[in-house]
Amino acid sequence: MKKMFTLCISVLCCAFTFGQERIGMFCPEPINQEFENLSAFQIDSIIKQYKPTAKSTIIKVPIVFHILTDDPSGVSNISDCILKNQVDILNNCFRKKVGTQGANTNPVGADTGIEFFLPCKDGNGNSTTGIIRTTTANCNYTTLDNTTQLNNIKTASSGATNFPNNKFLNIWVVKTMPNNNNVRAQAWWGNTSTGASRSGIVIHYSYIGSKNSGCSNIGYIDFTGYDAYDLGTTLVHEVGHYFSLAHTYGSTCSYTDGCGDTPSVTGLPNAYCGTNNNTKGVCINGQVRMWQNYLDYSDDACVNVFTNDQATKMINYISNTSNYINLTSTTNINAVSCTSNNLTVSTSSSPLAGGTTSGGGSFVNGTSVTVTATPNNGYSFNKWTENGSQVSTNSSYTFSISNNRNLVANFTQNTSNIEEIDKSNLYSFSIFPNPMTTEITVKLSNESIKEIKVYNILGEQLNSFTDLNTQEFLINTSSYLNGIYYIKVKLNNDLVLIKKVVKN
Repeated sequence: MKKMFTLCISVLCCAFTFGQERIGMFCPEPINQEFENLSAFQIDSIIKQYKPTAKSTIIKVPIVFHILTDDPSGVSNISDCILKNQVDILNNCFRKKVGTQGANTNPVGADTGIEFFLPCKDGNGNSTTGIIRTTTANCNYTTLDNTTQLNNIKTASSGATNFPNNKFLNIWVVKTMPNNNNVRAQAWWGNTSTGASRSGIVIHYSYIGSKNSGCSNIGYIDFTGYDAYDLGTTLVHEVGHYFSLAHTYGSTCSYTDGCGDTPSVTGLPNAYCGTNNNTKGVCINGQVRMWQNYLDYSDDACVNVFTNDQATKMINYISNTSNYINLTSTTNINAVSCTSNNLTVSTSSSPLAGGTTSGGGSFVNGTSVTVTATPNNGYSFNKWTENGSQVSTNSSYTFSISNNRNLVANFTQNTSNIEEIDKSNLYSFSIFPNPMTTEITVKLSNESIKEIKVYNILGEQLNSFTDLNTQEFLINTSSYLNGIYYIKVKLNNDLVLIKKVVKN
């Protein structure tokens, strides 16, 4: 068992380890004066009094974003698309979802059983989207633990009093953080009187959401000159702190995070992912640093692991701390969820001929939903949009539902290398009607038709009619999908004519 080195607001600490290393998801939580002098034996006793909770029970957490900016038309007023993407990232990582950045094959990698959703009701029963936007000069957090700034930030948010800390995980998204320490975010716990008043997270706007979200107005700033924290796991790290987790490293080998399945290490890892970090700061020969852990300071692209012990610690903490017991209670979840627990996802195609969609329907709030777009012949999938804004470029789009969604699959018509060869005047060549519906007629006046072939927009042959020896031929097109087609006509003199036709 590793010994305790230092403590922050919760029973478990967030270590104050500084150096020349690149500091990333920096979180110097305020020291909890009530615990900072306790011995390792006393800390172990406190931890052991938490009784395990079955991980089969899914814990729901309502999350509210308070966006504060003095420039509502600027990049700091991040879009709903980015914020919803961040909720998806939290669920992907906390639930270890296959096919997402939260997936891993680590033998101690855990599905924590904790899920997040944007509420539909505030603490007074009024309607909300869970996204609160405020234009204010109080959008800057320039000094850690500056009580005045924190109070100004929290009271400036429109309707902030409607989201008490014992009913919502509040996240204040600000325009500036303390640059001198490369601070990206700061989290507080709610297990003491001091923590209860501060409980929540303050984070810089540029570390919300993923660069791969498909959202249009996303922009990242990295104070150290790297773009390493652009996949949305800064908030995953901070929410881990919010639920009691400590950093997985300390300044000495006597430090412990209270989890037996995280190796004992000191100091920060190197800036980049890879095996060069395997032995960085390792305290016990033969162990490998878990630089993939969300509570280390590795780059976003590196991290994808909460361990079994970390999951147990968070669940136990939630189940034994009054603020969090109420926050995750069925009573609170029902009160702040949508009036109807069932939410609707509708899907459609643009254009209608472009393809089909599946996965829509009625879902319980917080459910993981996957919608799929399948292009028809002659079309390619382009993107999913909602209210005209792009939300994903993946044909299979997975998200955690927190409100009704109206998604449109956008398809693009492919082109072929078939070129039109039209000598209508010379041979009195005509094809009608064009656009066609259920049938089309090919007609010549000065020459007989030897052969007709029909191709789709991709150049794929659909029909072939040979040995015709006629000047007029009727083709049944009732089975053709709407789109562009090419009619290739070979005459008895072996001349080839091609015309483009459309079916609506």
